[in-house]
Amino acid sequence: MLFKKAKLTFPAILFLVLLRLVIGWHFFQEGAVKVKEGFSSTPFLSAAKG
Repeated sequence: MLFKKAKLTFPAILFLVLLRLVIGWHFFQEGAVKVKEGFSSTPFLSAAKG
């Protein structure tokens, strides 16, 4: 067998879980700001060509 199954340590698993939570929280906050402030794509779409 060429590849051995990788075994993650508890700190590595904890780090990955926390990283996923932080990234998810970041996306949630960015989306919530756009909903709260009445985000509009009008400037972007009016500048689009094609």
